[in-house]
Amino acid sequence: MLIRFTVENFLSFNTLVDFNLIASAEAQQSHHVIRGSATEQINLLRTSLIYGANASGKSNLIKAMDFARNFIVSGVAKNRTIPIKPFKLDSQCHHKPARFEFEFRCQGKQYAYGFAIDNQKIHEEWLFEMGHQMDIPVFERVGSDFEFNFKHPILRNCR
Repeated sequence: MLIRFTVENFLSFNTLVDFNLIASAEAQQSHHVIRGSATEQINLLRTSLIYGANASGKSNLIKAMDFARNFIVSGVAKNRTIPIKPFKLDSQCHHKPARFEFEFRCQGKQYAYGFAIDNQKIHEEWLFEMGHQMDIPVFERVGSDFEFNFKHPILRNCR
């Protein structure tokens, strides 16, 4: 289940934009809230709405989620440019990577997976198990350097 999606330097998003389904402490309608099954899990909203004025970025948020999902699932063929569309109204944005991150709950655990890319390469990629006290890295990639946490249950049998 999606907890949060963040995007930066893509389409109309210059700075970091956050779309989240975290229930506030004031959530009045308990039937709209999915309670965490453990104390370290956060409460989430069952649904959310995106609304705003025309040209305020609603469609671009969906396009950003779709781009990130397709990039994760399908990737890009070797020696092809990545069809990223950085923020156009700031010339400095053409030289910095776009960032995408999904926070999600899967099999009772919470994770954050994200990446930073430009038209030529993946600059960073990461997967963390999220907790209240600390985040546990599963893997991190910076450029061509990878670090794997083979002690993490996901990777324990991967050697």
